[in-house]
Amino acid sequence: MKNQKEHPTKYYSNRQESMIADYLGWKVVSGSGSRAFNPGDVIAENYLGECKTSEVESDRIIVIKSHLMKICDEAMSVHKIPVLFVDNGTQRSDSTFCVLRYKGPAIKTFTGVKRSVQRFSFVLDDAEDFMRTNRGMFYIKIWDAEFIVYTLEAFKEHIESIGW
Repeated sequence: MKNQKEHPTKYYSNRQESMIADYLGWKVVSGSGSRAFNPGDVIAENYLGECKTSEVESDRIIVIKSHLMKICDEAMSVHKIPVLFVDNGTQRSDSTFCVLRYKGPAIKTFTGVKRSVQRFSFVLDDAEDFMRTNRGMFYIKIWDAEFIVYTLEAFKEHIESIGW
């Protein structure tokens, strides 16, 4: 793993946004992160996504509450489904996870999630082991809301299966 950043922060963000848009067949939002009237980082017909990465690689995935709530609010304002994309600083599809609000029957909960008032996190390898036998996803109830966390691959399969 890299211990220090080699490029400006925007380099890593652009890499992640382009990778996700290409992988899912979505578009990168023009002026991503710089225009209040054009929310989100990646967009599709029914979805608006916010992408979060790091300049330094880690073995842990961190989901920050304010990032998740921000994309939920922005997506609602443009009548789209919010998705928060997070990775471990690699900007690779195999270490990217998708977090969405969830309404439905509880599915399997991954017990390796650490929770706090402002974030939740999990170790990448532990989550991947769990998700391998649970259709690439897990459920979490936190901050008085319910979410589903997918691997990027499982999320792509899900949206393709429903035709979105």
